[in-house]
Amino acid sequence: MYLSFIFIVVAIHTVLSILSMYGTKKQLDTPVAATEKMKIKNYLVTIALGCSFLLIVLIMSLVAGISFADIGLRWLRFDSNIWFTVITLVLCGAVFLFCLGLLIMNIFSTEHRKKTAAVIVANNSSSKRKAVAIPPPHSKKEKILSSVVAISTGTTEEFVWRGFMFFTIQMAFPYLSIIFVVLIPSVLFGIGHMNQGIAGVVQTTLMGALFGCLFFATGSLIPGILLHFIVNFHPVFVVTEKNVVAG
Repeated sequence: MYLSFIFIVVAIHTVLSILSMYGTKKQLDTPVAATEKMKIKNYLVTIALGCSFLLIVLIMSLVAGISFADIGLRWLRFDSNIWFTVITLVLCGAVFLFCLGLLIMNIFSTEHRKKTAAVIVANNSSSKRKAVAIPPPHSKKEKILSSVVAISTGTTEEFVWRGFMFFTIQMAFPYLSIIFVVLIPSVLFGIGHMNQGIAGVVQTTLMGALFGCLFFATGSLIPGILLHFIVNFHPVFVVTEKNVVAG
């Protein structure tokens, strides 16, 4: 049963990844003037699909008698190796501070926003572009929906890939090394971000592994959800309506 759950999650994630690649590519091939409506549509679809994915996993959990505590929705408990815990917390703290710094610069530094916006537009306009990157939001409505996406994806992906997948893999393969318990979902998680190019796959794989280590270091999904949110949220203010660079 647990093995079938793993295949179901991977299959659903594959379908969502393909839809995401198609949606963002279509968005980038659309004239700039028409992208706001399409971005809003993509945000709403992303939120709906993410919530549906989470609902399916919740149903599977109920069917299998898996509790929220089993998949990490519990208070923090530091019962892992002390050095593993310290190193993990230091690395996660560094990522948090880095993203927080970018968020602050995106909000308060006009020069930083202009440079970042120019780089994004140059990349997306290049004929040599290898990655399909979602343009950042610029209108108020886009920013609100993008913020909701940051919350929903951070919660859903941590719940599914760190909580549910870690538990089901350990139940299906009880003697599997904890290294592979973290590595397998992280690689699958990274492959699901093919729309970001090879660099994006590597980056999300490493971030997935870091989130996994954070889960084992703290015994809870809560820190991972918070960190995942700030990682997704800091680009929301890269572009404002006043400094949109035409592409």
